[in-house]
Order: sequence, then C-alpha cells, then structure tokens
Amino acid sequence: MKPAVSAPHQIIPFLKNTVLFRNANDDELKLIASHFEPVQYKKGDPIILENEMSDHVYLLYSGSAEVVKNVIELNRMTRLAILKPGDPFSEFSVLSRSTKSASVFALEDCELMRMSGESFLEVLRQLPSVAKSLACHIARLTEHVQNSRLNVEYMQADRVSLHPQIPKIFPQSYWKRYEALPIRFEHQSLFVAMKNPQTPEFFNFIRARAPNLQIYISLIGNLDFDLLEKELLNGYNNIVEIPQPSLPAPLVGMPTKWLTQIGLFREIPLDWFADLAQNLTREIFPAGQTIYRRGESSEKLYIVQSGLVTFSFAISPVEANAAKAIGGSVYVGEANPGDHFAEVSLLNHSHHLLTAKAAVDTVLYSLPKEIFDRLLETPYLSLPLACDLALHFQTVRSASFPIFDERLGVQLLELAELFPRSLMEQHELLPLRLRDNELTIGITNVESETIYSVIGRYLQNYRVRLEIVSAADFKRWMTELTHAKSDGSTVIRNLSPTNLAKTDAVSALNAMLEYGYNSRASDVHFEPGSDYYSVRYRIDGVLHEGAEKYPKSIGAEMLNRIKILSQLDLTN
Repeated sequence: MKPAVSAPHQIIPFLKNTVLFRNANDDELKLIASHFEPVQYKKGDPIILENEMSDHVYLLYSGSAEVVKNVIELNRMTRLAILKPGDPFSEFSVLSRSTKSASVFALEDCELMRMSGESFLEVLRQLPSVAKSLACHIARLTEHVQNSRLNVEYMQADRVSLHPQIPKIFPQSYWKRYEALPIRFEHQSLFVAMKNPQTPEFFNFIRARAPNLQIYISLIGNLDFDLLEKELLNGYNNIVEIPQPSLPAPLVGMPTKWLTQIGLFREIPLDWFADLAQNLTREIFPAGQTIYRRGESSEKLYIVQSGLVTFSFAISPVEANAAKAIGGSVYVGEANPGDHFAEVSLLNHSHHLLTAKAAVDTVLYSLPKEIFDRLLETPYLSLPLACDLALHFQTVRSASFPIFDERLGVQLLELAELFPRSLMEQHELLPLRLRDNELTIGITNVESETIYSVIGRYLQNYRVRLEIVSAADFKRWMTELTHAKSDGSTVIRNLSPTNLAKTDAVSALNAMLEYGYNSRASDVHFEPGSDYYSVRYRIDGVLHEGAEKYPKSIGAEMLNRIKILSQLDLTN
C-alpha cells in the first residue's frame, strides 16, 4: 500500500495543527517534517505495547486508535483514551527514557507519522520554543489529572514505621473504633491508614489530643487492616528502641556553589550561574509554616536548599461543601534539598492545586516568574523541564483511589438493576453513574478479593472505574433505592453500552447482537425472568452474564423481532 504522505512539505499544515508543534514557525516546521516518516497499520494492529521501551514518537495522521491498559484484577484491557488525527503518543516515554505505560491499538486502518526518539530530542534541543510548548502541554495534563478527582493513595507497607509518640497521640484501644491504624509519625505529622477516610469523629479525636498535628491519610482494606494491626501491636509491645529517620543532607554554601547540582539546571552554561544566583531570593520557613495554599496565585519557582517540604490536599474540599470539610489531608509528595517545585502552576499561569508546607525548619530559594519565563526561551531549561515533567506525569497518583465527589452526581435509579440488591448489600457496592461507556462503581472496601470478581461477572460490557464511598452514604443510597422500589419508581431499562437511551425493540436487539458479534460470542441467550429479560453471551465456551435488563414489554417485542428475522411463526 502506498503511503498517503510522500513528501515532508505535505505534512507541514498537519503539523501546524498539532498540540506539539502549533507554535513552530514555517522554517521550524520544515525541519520537524524532515524527521518524520509515514507508517500504516491495519485495524486491530498493535502500534505500541505496554511495558516496552519507547524508541519513537507518533502522530496520528488519519483513522483512529485506542489507548488501553491491562488491569490485572479485572482480567481485561481498560480503555484510557481514543486518539484522533493530530494526537501524539509515546512522547512521554521518550522524554523520561522509561517503558510505555499503556498500549495503543488501531481502531481502524490508520496512517501515522513516526519520528525516532533520538531525532525528537535533538529537535527539542534545536528548537527551544517547541520544547517550551511541550513542557506547557505536559503541565496542563498534570494539572488536569490533579484537579479532576480527589484521590487517596492505598497504604504502602514499606512506609510503615514505629514511633514512641504514636501510642500517646493515638492509643491502641482506639484503632478498631475508628478503623484507622498509625503507619508513621514524622515532623509533627501523623500518617494513618483508614478504611473510610471520611470519618470526622477520628479527626476530632486526634485534634483534641494534638491540636497542631498535621494528619495525612491513606486507604486500607479489611484484610490488610487485620494483618497490619497484628504487626503494629506486636511491634509496640516488644519495642526497645526506635531509630528515627534522618533528613537528607542540605545543599552547602552560597547558591553559586550548589546551583550546578540542581537537575533542572543541568544544561545551563557554567558562566550563567553567577547571574542566576543574583536573581534568587532566600526564604526561611519554620516547621509547620505554610509556603502556599491550594488556590493561591503562583509567582515563583522554589528550590529547596535544606529541610523538607510536603504537598497535600484536603480530603473534602472546602470550596465544594464547607460543611463536609473534615480536616484530614492526603499526602501527595515531598521536596528534599535540590528539588524544585511550583513549575506546573507557573507554566499554566494558574493557581496552585496543592498546599505546600514546611515539615521541618526549611530554607528555600525562589526564582521570580519573569526570570523563569526568560530561561524557558532557551534550550538550557525548556528540554530538561519537559523531561522532568514527563517523568512526574507518568507516576502521578499511580497507586491511588478516587473518593466520591458529590459534584459529579449519581444515577442510582437508572442503574440499580445492574446488580441484584442482595449482592450490593453483601459486597457494599453500587453503580453510581454511567458516562461515555465508563461505569463508576461506588465501593466501601478497596480490597480486590471481594469486588473484582463480582464486577467481572456482571459488567462485561463496560469500562469500570471504582470510587470510594463512605459507609454512611452507601447506607443512605440503599435506603433510597428501597423507598423508590416500594413506590414503583424504579425504571428497568436497556443498559447496553451502545444504546443506553434507546428502549425500542429494534435498536435494543441490534445493540445486543452487535455486542455479541464484537465479543466473538458463539451464541446469545435471551432469557425471560419474572420481571425482565436478561442476556448471556457464550464467549470462548464460557457463558457471561450481560448487563442488559429489558422490561418484559420490550423483551416480548424483541422476541417477535427475532422470529420475524428468522422467518418463524409468530404464533408459536
């Protein structure tokens, strides 16, 4: 097959409309175009595969492709995004020199433009404006991820440590009452793992005993809670001496001596550092002092000389519902000597998304925004910054769970028939909302042993996203469903992912058969029940229960439709 693009000049208008190169001028676009080569893929072909090393950057020229990630617990591929013409991919892996975090498959016959990773990095070195645009693009993506959901990290076993202050602040007799375990105590901050982060009684209890204590939370499931509780009880009952962690070594001397050690400035010429140091301002923050809060404007880039800075966000945003602000924070990360922070907000010209606080006495040097912007116009800062941001973006919130956000709403009545009520009560899960074929399931316990098998059995047709809900919210919603059913207001409707809103028999049957065909089902079982018709698909010899539930009136019409198409007698 002949490539659709045979000369570099043919793709210049195309490149001009891509997010990576939209700010390049005509001469720069000619240089960029000379490094691309056209490649083609058939429908269903893998373009890149998860966990492979990346050696090319791609632009989708025509057709469409899907970005998918393997979810081991669900034993299925989860779609992350649909790529359209002009969309880039694999650039983050090239910048961070890491393996690919997801796979890309052609949804239809596709034409792509491909550039080697080595050429891509060389283009960024030669064209600082392109490197700056790329850094801004990654910063926007980072901000979107950080701002889109309230996420809480699952408890990491390697971060658990004993401390003599913990029994005084949070005695063992209260662990089960609040379903929370102390996992470490550092720099006047208590880190706890909780089954339900939205438990105001716990935070009130701790603040009554230690009013100035910072509380950081993570999630823990029932089984892990029981195992960790035993280990902690044994540790505190047999403890002799607890070694305390030491702080990283500070940067010594004047900025002109240690600026060359800062990774962000690794490509800046040596004779620039004297001028750079003159534009830095020394700022001292005592332990516990806030450097900036979420929502404040960003005017500086910060570099840590000594001490430790922590970043967090409130588990219940005050701006969303002041009455539900419970005082706990989610620990997002920290900055040690030599680290820099606040660059994402500077690049996006936006407010800070996280709160930064000095965990111990801390010395920072700040660089004004105008100097930062001037340095971005050079290749000495723009490319290293893009590489650092790409590495950070690939790891941001990789092991976290989203917390229910009431601003997104729920669709309880519309989705209630996806699961039997007894199953929802047994496993404490229920469907919250369905948007763009992504079904959000609310759960109270994050341990996959009790939920993933159920989801895999009942929800073959959907991309699934889990969201943590409080036990109180779950109980309230189940009560609402009970009242709705007794009032006769529960609506059973066709929930096929391709046909949620349509309930006519023709459309419903077409959607059912289309799904069966696309799923490689050898046969489709259309089964009447006492209240509705259900569907099961035999795939690779195994029957899978579908999510569709059809009212008996529509089910009867669908059955007659099948008879007509099969030229059978309607009276039988």
